[in-house]
Amino acid sequence: MSMGLGMAWLLYLGALLLWMVVVMMPNGKTLALIATVMYLGFGFVMTRYVMGSVMEFHPMHNTVANVFKAKLSMFLLWPVSMFLLLFKLTVNRSM
Repeated sequence: MSMGLGMAWLLYLGALLLWMVVVMMPNGKTLALIATVMYLGFGFVMTRYVMGSVMEFHPMHNTVANVFKAKLSMFLLWPVSMFLLLFKLTVNRSM
């Protein structure tokens, strides 16, 4: 599955907006569970599909340790990690 940078931005912003709407709703145990599941689900989607289609590792850096670190940080901290990745790719492709 290959996607462009624009589609990656749309998926990221849509996931972030949807997750923030759920987080901003009045709290309850069920809502907290839904927000947590959504956060982890969006982290999986950002790591597996978006990150995998917009970037690839250089063969020299394609080690288990480097890929594991990148995927784990993307999965757990996807709102910040995905923004930084997409911003760097956008600047790199526009210059």
